[in-house]
Amino acid sequence: MKSIWLGLAVVAGIVSCTKDDTTESLPMEPGSALVKLSIHTPSSSVPKATRSVADEDEGAVSRIKLAVLELSGGIYRCRYIVDGQQIVQSTADSRITTFNALLTSSDVPLKIVLVANYNDAFDSGEIVDDMAESNFKEWLIDSFSSDIEGELPLYGEISLPQLKADQPNSFSVTMLRAVARVDVNNNIDPEFSEDFRMESVYIYRANDRYNIVPSSSALQTEGKMSVSSATVPGSASVYAAYSKTVESDGDKSITRTYLPESLPVTDQSLQTSTATCVIVGGYFADDTAPSYYRIDFDSGFDGHPFGQVLRNHKYIFNIMQVNGRGWPSPNDAAENEATAITATMQVWDELTSEMWFSGDENYLGISSRKVVMQYFAGSDKTETLQATVPFSIKITDENGDPTGQVITPEGGTFTTDFYRLEVVKDSSSGDDVWKMLFTATGDNYTEAEFTGGLQVYTDWWTFDIEVVQETYEGMMASRYVRVLTITDLDGDLGTTDGTFTEVSGEAMRRVLENPSNFSPSGQVTIGGIIVYDLKNATITSQSASDMYILEKVLSDVDVVHLPAECTPSPAAAKLITGWHSSKANNILIVGFDSDNTNSNIESYVYDLEDADVGSGSGTWETTSQVTGLERAEDDWQGRTERFFNGPFGAVAETIMGLSKSTIGYNNGYNDETTAPLLRVAAGSDVHLMMTHGINITAGVFYCGDSGITSNRGSAMSAAAQTDGIVSSDFDRLMANIWAWIVERTTMISENS
Repeated sequence: MKSIWLGLAVVAGIVSCTKDDTTESLPMEPGSALVKLSIHTPSSSVPKATRSVADEDEGAVSRIKLAVLELSGGIYRCRYIVDGQQIVQSTADSRITTFNALLTSSDVPLKIVLVANYNDAFDSGEIVDDMAESNFKEWLIDSFSSDIEGELPLYGEISLPQLKADQPNSFSVTMLRAVARVDVNNNIDPEFSEDFRMESVYIYRANDRYNIVPSSSALQTEGKMSVSSATVPGSASVYAAYSKTVESDGDKSITRTYLPESLPVTDQSLQTSTATCVIVGGYFADDTAPSYYRIDFDSGFDGHPFGQVLRNHKYIFNIMQVNGRGWPSPNDAAENEATAITATMQVWDELTSEMWFSGDENYLGISSRKVVMQYFAGSDKTETLQATVPFSIKITDENGDPTGQVITPEGGTFTTDFYRLEVVKDSSSGDDVWKMLFTATGDNYTEAEFTGGLQVYTDWWTFDIEVVQETYEGMMASRYVRVLTITDLDGDLGTTDGTFTEVSGEAMRRVLENPSNFSPSGQVTIGGIIVYDLKNATITSQSASDMYILEKVLSDVDVVHLPAECTPSPAAAKLITGWHSSKANNILIVGFDSDNTNSNIESYVYDLEDADVGSGSGTWETTSQVTGLERAEDDWQGRTERFFNGPFGAVAETIMGLSKSTIGYNNGYNDETTAPLLRVAAGSDVHLMMTHGINITAGVFYCGDSGITSNRGSAMSAAAQTDGIVSSDFDRLMANIWAWIVERTTMISENS
């Protein structure tokens, strides 16, 4: 899908998988593939009051390499490395960068590993030709430099079933920062603590090297990409202590100190002497010489043990109290336990929280100060609250003032204009843990986010929590729908050769690729629709190697399109139906051409044997008629109105062009699960034969030989065939169905 529109040429040298870009170029295979990429760095989700004002360059990219790994013998192996060219950072959003690369076309599955802003990872040492994926990723080790200020090292990855030279190859990928960030804020309240003037921050026992790619066991890819544990190379050593200082007398924060990941220290006897830690220097009360205080990476939350530092995390330490003079030097502070200072910790990307202390035992912790729900009703989000002190939760209005609704530690529920909050005790996690369950009560199709607020009260502190429901367009503009089509068959979506026959799928493909239809600025807001191709020979096979390829491809798609001539083997049908049932959002599109096509899928998508109505006795059958198709009943059982009156307009009840024999399902519309969309036109002796229908609950769109994509009998308009312009009733119906597919595949609920 043309998800990025760049009128740019590209020149890039492809080299073998060595660390030396000057090595002799590999011979190019016939045909090269231009790849256009848009990379995104995750946004920080921290309170605005503690956010640094100069974060724009944290998503900047100055240099990037792409390592191409091909599937061979069931293992991905590194074939070559290429530089990204024509790097452009978005002026509207500094977290988005686009660039081009020239790769070699390939008919086998690929993984493309992207590495940006690397240091010396590619400068020394040789890589063995065709190195296996696991070895290659372990080999990608970079040296850490404490003077890093922006252009942070980044990692991302794309999986492709193949790469074609003769079609657009545009992709979007989220990249993780390979380092963590530390911000220290002086939040002293004179009412509770003596005066303290911060002047420096030191990092002790950080690692001097880091793995660019996190280990597979640490990487989390469901929902927002993140890591759950640290990946540290065995060759890493302790980096010399380094520091940052307050830039002016008026500053109360020292921000943007970066460091690599660190492993937790579980042995309590070694925590003081070996754990990575932060040392804060400053002047206590009226002292004229600074003293130094230790702060440890220890949030108190599960999954974030003592001393652990994770990539792509922003650790915010808020100094709340200083009760006395610290150690005389930073070295002394680093060799002794923390004393005389109370601080908190918060991170990038919603994983840990702020902890605010008074003394050693009284605390309140909140897992996020900003709660974001998706645009649709029922979208939910769960946050954790830990407390050993009495608290209450109050809803606030647009001015931040309490409205009178209150929840106490005993639990409760209240509802606002756009969300419901339920607070329940989580005894399984401890006596001091509560779950805050947020659920959107309606859809947000407006132009602006819905926003609201909460305040958490204790005897010592008041916390503000921001609650947001995204807009449909705001969320969808960065989402992509990935479609797998089976090629070498009538009506497949892989047709791009410009040859328009009655069975060509190119008309539908052009509708999906036209930016006026499906794009951030299109009729349906979506980042793009990416179509992957897989040859029919692969899914008709029973071989282990072909099934391995199919399984890998299925893991990266949202929609599977099986054209009307597909004959998946039993093994392939098992994988496809297993993929479909594995996630409620997945969509399966199934065509039928005869009793043999997709026969191994039939019993799964439709219980054909149970239907016993009409001359066909509930089977797919061919009818030779020339009167065309007509729309089924309006809003059949409340299921079809959205398809007949959708984003692309209303679909007329008139007969749509179809002059060839067609396949339909003769069940008399008595089925309770599937909504009919098109049927054989009135006057035919098989009037109740349904040719197109959708099981909305299960997410199955089925159709007969007329297809969803083809030009058979001039079903798709000439305008759609030429440039993807939706103009006919059949065009509108198909585009409205794809609008539903886009919405269905992108609705992901955290708790579902």
